[in-house]
Amino acid sequence: MRLTMRSELVVLGIIACNVRGRGLEPVSGQPGNRATPNVDAVEPAARPTGEMRILVAYDMEGMAGQADWHFNESIFAEQYRRGRELLVADVNAVVTGLFAGGASSVDVVDLHGSGNPESDLPIERLDQHARLISRPVAFDPVSELPAAGAYDAVVLVAMHGRTGGGGFESHTRFPGQRVRLNGRSITETELVAYSWGRFRIPVILVTGDDRLRDELGAMQWVEYVVVKISTGPVTTTPRAVSVVHQEMLEAAKRAIHNRDAARALRVREPVHVGMTADPPLSVEMIKQIPNVRSTGDTVEFTAPDFLGAYEGVKAIGQAIDAKYVAAILDRIASDPRGKDLVRDYTDTVLTSVMLGRPFPTRPRPSRYYGYQ
Repeated sequence: MRLTMRSELVVLGIIACNVRGRGLEPVSGQPGNRATPNVDAVEPAARPTGEMRILVAYDMEGMAGQADWHFNESIFAEQYRRGRELLVADVNAVVTGLFAGGASSVDVVDLHGSGNPESDLPIERLDQHARLISRPVAFDPVSELPAAGAYDAVVLVAMHGRTGGGGFESHTRFPGQRVRLNGRSITETELVAYSWGRFRIPVILVTGDDRLRDELGAMQWVEYVVVKISTGPVTTTPRAVSVVHQEMLEAAKRAIHNRDAARALRVREPVHVGMTADPPLSVEMIKQIPNVRSTGDTVEFTAPDFLGAYEGVKAIGQAIDAKYVAAILDRIASDPRGKDLVRDYTDTVLTSVMLGRPFPTRPRPSRYYGYQ
């Protein structure tokens, strides 16, 4: 998760455009009482004879050997350095198992986005048989990467549980925000599965904590490796890394062998979306947006398809996240050393808006590896 400072008015404008542009409509019926079935599990698409092309997508919260959330954020340089070591060790263990099981090619993409302008995964240490996906422009690996015939299966490494599930660093897209599709609270793993499921491409292997394993109980075909036992949102007991990596290797081989028995997940359309903000976050900013219904601490809308639902979730999530910006500015302003920074920030933002100029940004990366 990466915090981006932006004004609340700008965020409201973004969400209003996204909601209208995606054709979202108010949800009908009573909030939280959805009779619409959630998903269909369908047979995977046929694959070319002799080929097994695998996409490995990684997060960081579910890394083996990790018990400190600071490992995930590049701003904490020393902890993050250790986190990158744990991440590449997990990914390489899975890649080794995939090739041992018969994979013909393995591509890797970043689902985390720590704020590092480079890849979270150190490219020079990635197994040389795998390829790290990059593009010259920014892209969303959940919505923009999936395509028919691109891969035969997807593997998810270092994943975490859903918001409210009690797991280590559990969240769905944004910390403190719960996401429901067709009445069911979902995980980020399922968001990825639904996106690829549009093309009948299944998720066949997941690694993460014990809470996520339980939350994916309906995906019986998925090979799952538990890397840690969660004891709370910021506490966990990691299992022995050497044991976990051996289990990853063996699970990856089994996942390849059993790919044709796996199922792709397709969310039923139209998609009813509900989002709840846990304190100290709130949905107050969203209540004035057209076509979004609000009740208490929950907002809801209906999208025509999965992509519309996903883009709506992102837009609303960014608006809810504006509360982070207020908290950051308050914290800075309360420190004598931060008063000049707040003054300069306010001057820059308001001047840019009044003159119609882009906000100043840091230099953009030359390559993008997914979420950065």
